[in-house]
Amino acid sequence: MAVLMVAGNGFQAPSSVFDSAQPLPALIANFYTEVITQPLYESALMFAALVLLAMVLISSVIAQVILVRLERRYSLG
Repeated sequence: MAVLMVAGNGFQAPSSVFDSAQPLPALIANFYTEVITQPLYESALMFAALVLLAMVLISSVIAQVILVRLERRYSLG
């Protein structure tokens, strides 16, 4: 919910860095209640969650690789 409040929860594509936007966690939080009435929403939201999970995993792996390389370069031993 913090992401929802910080990003501004806008439904239009931002034209500037300072415009409000709707990130994937906010999309999932906003439309999860409509899953009951529209079965197609469930598929779309689960795909959005999968994309979000993939982005988090990829960025985590990249961060780990960077940390390992920095530790090897600047190790004192």
